[in-house]
Amino acid sequence: MRIFLVMYSSERNDEVLQVLERLDIESVPFTEKGTGKPKSVKQKEKQLWAGTRTILALSVAEDRESVFLKAIQDVNDAYPDVGVRAFAFEAEDVD
Repeated sequence: MRIFLVMYSSERNDEVLQVLERLDIESVPFTEKGTGKPKSVKQKEKQLWAGTRTILALSVAEDRESVFLKAIQDVNDAYPDVGVRAFAFEAEDVD
């Protein structure tokens, strides 16, 4: 199994989520705006990434990866403005 971080334009959130739903892949969304505050300095929160991107974390079984990646490519082809990017990380169950 691999874990994927998927990033795309928030304006096309419905289209991307429909693809994941069709493939029966659950996702965990991150906030659209990341903020952070250094511990040693008292200052206003600073933005880590722009709010125009949505970031999802999801796991995909090995036998479904090719279908998932094809669906991501299809979204990119149909909606060039989405700019879906997927980053894969190896994962294993930890007891």
